[in-house]
Amino acid sequence: MKKHKAMLLTNSIFLLAVAVLNYFFQINQFSYTLKCICSCCFTVLGILNLVYALKNKTSSPKFYYVMAAGVVFAMLGDVFIFHNLFLGAGAFALGHICYVVAYFYLEKFTLTDLLASGVLFLIALFYLLFCPVLSFEDPVLLPICIIYAVIISAMTGKSFGLFIAKKTLFRGIVFLGSFLFFVSDLMLVLDLFAGLWAWPYHACMSLYYPSVCLLALSMLLKTIQDDTAKEQ
Repeated sequence: MKKHKAMLLTNSIFLLAVAVLNYFFQINQFSYTLKCICSCCFTVLGILNLVYALKNKTSSPKFYYVMAAGVVFAMLGDVFIFHNLFLGAGAFALGHICYVVAYFYLEKFTLTDLLASGVLFLIALFYLLFCPVLSFEDPVLLPICIIYAVIISAMTGKSFGLFIAKKTLFRGIVFLGSFLFFVSDLMLVLDLFAGLWAWPYHACMSLYYPSVCLLALSMLLKTIQDDTAKEQ
């Protein structure tokens, strides 16, 4: 653990910086500039953790490459969604797919993963179809949201299965980050397709940035976990 002290400190500084920037982003009428800075911070963190893992000769480089790609797509989603909802949603969807693939590199899908993903998808589907305040004016938006729900449910369900199979700090952080992302997206839907209150977008952003930061942090935790296992 001592040899990883500098990287743990670096991650802590980045996480604190994103938390502070997220606060100012929200109290400054959701400044696009501050949003991009926040997103660049977690992207740099993800890339740093990727490079660090490769430097430590990780035994599972594919996991890190695809996780880093997921973080980059999250950043692109942040940049695009302010200008075009479909481009932003597409980038986020690709990011979620990257996370699913990365989790698959850890373990293949199990019955637990599929059951958890199915339950989460049913919750999301019920929410989209029957929440009385949601209104999809463009008929193409509902099918897009349902497809998106399939992807993020698979991501969160798989992360749950990983944690149930082996309760380590690394897997716990992966699950927590994925779950926060899932809830954040539910809040975003409420903001975009209800538009009745200001709080859903605040809730969305308050959950979103911690979720991506945790997923970026999980890359370092896996490096430490694997390094510790080698020494034992």
